[in-house]
Order: sequence, then structure tokens, then C-alpha cells
Amino acid sequence: MLIKLGVDKDVALEDACRIEHDISDESFQKIKDKYGTKK
Repeated sequence: MLIKLGVDKDVALEDACRIEHDISDESFQKIKDKYGTKK
């Protein structure tokens, strides 16, 4: 998702890890439901 927005790949991967661990389980699940878990 972040890469599609134009974020540098390395930054996007680091941010994705932060997002995964810093938001609620409910929000993370909704993001996965909406955008999938494809790499």
C-alpha cells in the first residue's frame, strides 16, 4: 500500500512494520481486509 503511494521501498517496509505493531488489532485487521496481505 505504501509503495503504491510512492513511498521508497525500504521506508515503506519499515513503516509497515511500525503500523502492524503500533495500531489496534481491529484497525490492522480492517486494513488487511481492505487491501489484502499480498507482498
